[in-house]
Amino acid sequence: MPLSFRVQTVDGTLIVVFTDAQILDATVIEQMHREMMITLEEIQETRVVLDFSRVRFMSSAALGMLVRVHKKCKELKKALKLCGIAPQIQQVFRMTNLDRIFDLAPDGTTARQAFAAQP
Repeated sequence: MPLSFRVQTVDGTLIVVFTDAQILDATVIEQMHREMMITLEEIQETRVVLDFSRVRFMSSAALGMLVRVHKKCKELKKALKLCGIAPQIQQVFRMTNLDRIFDLAPDGTTARQAFAAQP
């Protein structure tokens, strides 16, 4: 089963681009979680952007995976930003107060620029 995301480094920031329009399948979400944990452990970059610009729908299990990724980033002292969140998903973030946990940016460029502006 191919991964539902691709990873690249831009200007010292790890960019994870989710490639599926829907993140719904529990098996796929668990595989993504495992791969994300491995990636976070292995990388040297301290800045991570998760790009959801292609994603239109995600399940509550996917939201749970994001919370676990957030915790792992904190544990590893990596800064995390999410970008490209579709309006309907942003609404879920607001209703569940996840918008208070995650640092959201409209797009990857803005997320990277925000990192660059931080001391």
